[in-house]
Amino acid sequence: MTKRASGLLLLLASFAVSAAAHAQPTWRELSRQRGEPPQLEGARAYFDTAPAFEGAVAEGTFVCRVEIARTRSYDGLGGAITRNYGAPDPTVTLRLGRTRAVVRGPEDAWSFYASVPNVRLRRRERLTARVVDRDVAVDDPVGDAAARFDGRLPITAEGVVVTTECRRVDPEEIARRLPETLGRADAEIARLSAATPDLDHDELGLVDERTALDALYDAAALVGWEHAEVARRRAAIDRARTEQRRRLAEALAHADASATELGATATGSPFAMRVTESPRCDVPALERRCGVRVALELDGPARLSELRVDTIRLDGTRHAAHVVGLERGDAIVRGTQQRLGAGSHVVWVTLDDGEAPLLRVRAVRGGTKLLVLR
Repeated sequence: MTKRASGLLLLLASFAVSAAAHAQPTWRELSRQRGEPPQLEGARAYFDTAPAFEGAVAEGTFVCRVEIARTRSYDGLGGAITRNYGAPDPTVTLRLGRTRAVVRGPEDAWSFYASVPNVRLRRRERLTARVVDRDVAVDDPVGDAAARFDGRLPITAEGVVVTTECRRVDPEEIARRLPETLGRADAEIARLSAATPDLDHDELGLVDERTALDALYDAAALVGWEHAEVARRRAAIDRARTEQRRRLAEALAHADASATELGATATGSPFAMRVTESPRCDVPALERRCGVRVALELDGPARLSELRVDTIRLDGTRHAAHVVGLERGDAIVRGTQQRLGAGSHVVWVTLDDGEAPLLRVRAVRGGTKLLVLR
């Protein structure tokens, strides 16, 4: 086993799967990253249909409408026009009895909805809302509102600038929606659990656990992350993610052990190929990018565009690589549409990750090859 493979096995419990590391995060993921209570999608509809309540203790998922008076502009320009268009970027801190929640509202909003699961609001406890306008350096205060629960819902807290009304989501609506939402999470967990590493695949055959977490997030928005059915599925996602990492580590260890060493030729048809030397960052024609020289031996006609390349680190991290063109003397003829005849050719490949140990080359014909870069 090579030193790279030995080092890889030590990372089994710690490396992060990064197949979709550059994917745009969903609003659910951003909410999780900010530590917010999970937010109901379509919160306004839950608010509009929430029934009235009377009793000493109100328990369940609450949804609150936060409204900000248009008394001034929050964009710093001032004047009559900006009173209409200079809305804040609000974040609200809600306290419902002993439950505290911080929710980031949308950009440029005079009103928005925020939901909070697992609330237990007793008679004479308080609802408070504090709103700030998010800024680059320091958040600017907007206003506060407060009210005391008298045993009836809705409850409205009124301040000089901020008004907040909170209602309890209909428990029957939650009971109706929860099984369907958990079912969607189960389907994604099953897909995650069944994922098998495949080094021929764009994403190494991995399934991003964030999809399962997003599906479970919608269930947590109904009943909270602490709910037994939600917590059980979150643990299942963690187990599936750990198992996926283990399988990927094994696949990469095998790939590393069998990769074509620097200077050796990876055979195949129509492309046989060889990395001639370690990556270089001093080739003027590459315009200050690091690149690697790859010798091709073709047994028949082909096009450079048939080749797709990227780099792989031994923790599963992938970065793009780019076939630049053919070497002609001291120059590089750029372009990938050239039709190449049988025989020897040399191409240059630029690397977004100049320190990666493996170059992966996938051809429309000839399959996948892994070549050691250093």
